[in-house]
Amino acid sequence: MRQQPYITPEIQAQVDAIGADIRRIRIMADATQRELEDLANLDQTSISRVERGLMPRLPLYKYARLRAAVEGRLGPIRHRPRRRRRRRDPDWD
Repeated sequence: MRQQPYITPEIQAQVDAIGADIRRIRIMADATQRELEDLANLDQTSISRVERGLMPRLPLYKYARLRAAVEGRLGPIRHRPRRRRRRRDPDWD
């Protein structure tokens, strides 16, 4: 099992600041987390956790997508169809 890196207090402070910044901008834009959910293509629970500083390991591109959505730089998101997993043929076992 791979060991998770320790989050230092300095890093956690930065994560908290980013989350507070996203929340402040979202509130100033008079947007709800549910509205942001569709724009940023993140679920509302993740948005809430980011705003509270509880997701320090969220990939950077998701932070960037969330920030861009909050600032109104994204238009409507076209959802990509999810890839379907191939089912194993039971005769191959």
